Amino acid sequence: MPIIFNQSTIRKKNNLFNAVQNYIDENYRSPSIFDDLFNGSLDQYYNVPGAAGRPDLFGLNFFLESKEETFSDKLLHLINRKGKTNPEVYKTACITKQHFSRIKNDKNYQPEKSTIISLAIALHLNLDETNDLLKSAGYTLSHSLKQDLIVEYFIVNEFYDLDEINYQLTERGYTALTNRRKLKEDDEW
Repeated sequence: MPIIFNQSTIRKKNNLFNAVQNYIDENYRSPSIFDDLFNGSLDQYYNVPGAAGRPDLFGLNFFLESKEETFSDKLLHLINRKGKTNPEVYKTACITKQHFSRIKNDKNYQPEKSTIISLAIALHLNLDETNDLLKSAGYTLSHSLKQDLIVEYFIVNEFYDLDEINYQLTERGYTALTNRRKLKEDDEW
């Protein structure tokens, strides 16, 4: 059955498209190897607590020995804090029950960035919470990636509609965060 858009719906879509584009234009930073390598962030590793007296380049031992919460632990903590159930979250994030089970039970498993963003959207996380969750798996939202700015726009504006985010991404030629195919009625959706 074809979807019929009236003038009001088309105007709203165009306004949102333009608002997202303005956000990208205002925040996009062209990637530079010098920005990534020499932005002064290495200074933070020279004087790391607990690294005194160790032959330890940049305090690496301190970081390896720290008991940072795993991605899985952080995700489960956020689900509990937000008062959601696991099925509510993985269904909203368009993640299969099996995939969520792996995330939950395999402490060494690192899901893809798009999966983590989908979970953040499902949990209605703010930008700091989203970046913190991404960081726990070794990712970040970057102003050097336009697709990240699209996601950031929606988070900053508290517009947690995964379908609309996917639409805005694909309209600009980027890969959607999720694939909305229905695999099993009772299990996946």
